[in-house]
Amino acid sequence: MNPSIFFLLFLFCFSSSLYAQKFSTEWGKVGMPEVQLTTYDKDPEAEAVVLYDIGESRFVRGDRGFDIVFDRRRRIKVLSRAGLDYAQVEIPWYADGYGKTEKITDIEALTYNFENGQLNKRAVEPDQIFTEQKNERWYVKKFAFPDVREGSIIEYRYRLTTPFIFNLPDWEFQSRIPTIHSQYVLRLVPFYEYVFIAQGLTRFSHQSSQPDQGLKRQVGGIEFHDMVHTYVMKDVPAFRDEAYITSVNDYIMKLDFQLAKVHQLSGAEQEIMTTWPKLNESLLKHEKFGKYLKQAEKLAEKILVGELMTVGALPEDPIKSLINRYKARCNWNGQQGHYATKSAKNFWEQKSGNTAEINLFLVALLRAAGVNARPVISSTRNHGQIQTNYPFEHLFNYVLVLVDTGNGMFLTDATDPLLMYDRIPAKCINGKGLVVDDKEVTWVNLQNSRISKDLRTFELKPQPTSQSIELALSIKATDYDARAYKQAYEDQPAKIRAAMEARGMEVAEVETQHYGQPELPYLIKLTGSLPLEMIGKQLIIKPFLDFPMQKNRLTQKSRNYPVDFVYARMENFTSTIYIPEGYEVLSLPAPYIQADDLVEISLMFQRKEDKIIAGGTYSFKKPVYSPQEYTRIKAHLDAIVQKFNEPLVFQQR
Repeated sequence: MNPSIFFLLFLFCFSSSLYAQKFSTEWGKVGMPEVQLTTYDKDPEAEAVVLYDIGESRFVRGDRGFDIVFDRRRRIKVLSRAGLDYAQVEIPWYADGYGKTEKITDIEALTYNFENGQLNKRAVEPDQIFTEQKNERWYVKKFAFPDVREGSIIEYRYRLTTPFIFNLPDWEFQSRIPTIHSQYVLRLVPFYEYVFIAQGLTRFSHQSSQPDQGLKRQVGGIEFHDMVHTYVMKDVPAFRDEAYITSVNDYIMKLDFQLAKVHQLSGAEQEIMTTWPKLNESLLKHEKFGKYLKQAEKLAEKILVGELMTVGALPEDPIKSLINRYKARCNWNGQQGHYATKSAKNFWEQKSGNTAEINLFLVALLRAAGVNARPVISSTRNHGQIQTNYPFEHLFNYVLVLVDTGNGMFLTDATDPLLMYDRIPAKCINGKGLVVDDKEVTWVNLQNSRISKDLRTFELKPQPTSQSIELALSIKATDYDARAYKQAYEDQPAKIRAAMEARGMEVAEVETQHYGQPELPYLIKLTGSLPLEMIGKQLIIKPFLDFPMQKNRLTQKSRNYPVDFVYARMENFTSTIYIPEGYEVLSLPAPYIQADDLVEISLMFQRKEDKIIAGGTYSFKKPVYSPQEYTRIKAHLDAIVQKFNEPLVFQQR
């Protein structure tokens, strides 16, 4: 048996010759090159730079077999005030809820400052390291480096011990700041084989695989040397272009591992790396998925008759009614996952649960009502997209529901009562989802092509004597844009008022409508005032204030991954600006109209008696644009920012 690790994507070219290191990679050894570094020549704008990031995973014998010990040490040079953010560190660790847990130990953290001709260091004390629970399974160790300033060098190391052999720690070579030296070492034993996905990598600076040169190890009468795999990347650029993407994790350079096979001491072999049909089969047999669903189906018919509605073949409107009634009964506890953590009976008694518990129970209710419904496992945007070529189960973290009405299909999710019945949350619009079915492997596209609308109507009355503008604003939003407003403001006038005051307004009255009616547009109406910009005898007024897009977040000349707006959307602006007595508008901007396969843009101005009527719309026809369309969509965004923020100038006669 030979400890193995296989390439899934491609073979790498590599060079074994490593040039001399300018900076030390030894813990605690900081020299003048690090101290004197004020800018990083390969990225002069970098706010900080990772001098080294080194990790090693090895297998040790535990009480119940092998554990994985992962050691990591990292050193960062802070180059500007913006780099001070990297003095805050979080180290995640996992507990399965059934007694098995990872452990973080041996945390050391040092701040180095060069003062009065000598290098001073301060340590993070043990009582300055805190534990925080993120959700029911994930925790973090948190600490902040002391006395960090521009020019500081910060360094930390820790040990993670995990009993989860299937979860060999992954390695990220790239981050939001440049990295000079990144290295990952795997010391594998002959009892486990792993495969990995190499994302964003075409070659390593160095890669090697060789037996350990030390003494042999022995387990159960089997002697062996660890197989040592080393992966090095040098001068890794920062990943900065984060605008309009699913998740940074989908694009940064990294290695993602999956347990493929286990070799038993007896000589038997167990295949772990699965196929999509086997994964579906496994899920349907799983205590916390398929068996939970069967438990729910036993309860569903009684619940329908007694609490929700009459059982029977349902046309589309009753399906809508059933989903909405069920949504109103359930409370999402904020936990995501593709497995239940309690029985179906306990869930219904509590009416509260995670995404799997809520949506698997909805599948059961729909089936009891005669509707063809199937669960779909997926991954949220911040968790990363599913790669359909590689059946890695740990990449999933969500359950949705696919409903077939007989006249068409739609996806739904019962965790969010503020969305329409045939929508999934925006965080779930992420590539494809796997339909869990014992008949065939089916992938469903999670994109939503329906256009969400955000319509804003302004009435502006400039008052030169008080240097203010009387304002009436109406916002009418649909679909995902409506949901975004509801999430931001929670239908609370105080939050709406605070948001508008942050834009420079003084708000007098606020009114909202249709908060709990997702099929209707969400309305926000307010009145108030804002300062009037005056330069000499001129009034400067932006017709749409600062509500249009203010900045083009696409800054690169090109990019090799999609521009992802999540969903198709349209923004519309209508503004009536009253011309103050004694003033006249110097000129009106020329009409601007653009329409192609990517966008529709229109902007028009006209004078009607004592008013200027401005109307503008920009609509993105697709939720996702290909890398080949990047240059064109970037140019359209430049035009929107320029044209929709152009002010009108009124001259005193």
